[in-house]
Amino acid sequence: MTEAELKERTKAFALRVLKLSEALPRYEERAQFLANQLGRSGTSVGCQLSRGLSGAFCGRYDSKLAIVEEEADDKAHSAG
Repeated sequence: MTEAELKERTKAFALRVLKLSEALPRYEERAQFLANQLGRSGTSVGCQLSRGLSGAFCGRYDSKLAIVEEEADDKAHSAG
């Protein structure tokens, strides 16, 4: 998978997660707590990828990419 494909997939995943979190009831406190947590965790994969690809983490690209892969696997397994 190319870098561009990985970026696109993580972006699409984050958008789907945010759409799901927005669909949860706003009037229930528990649902809003879950929506907030879902939004943060669902977008963290893309954030970690961006950090891993940025020049600021030159020597740690591989470790950041490993974190992205682990988080993506965790999210995929817990989703279904």
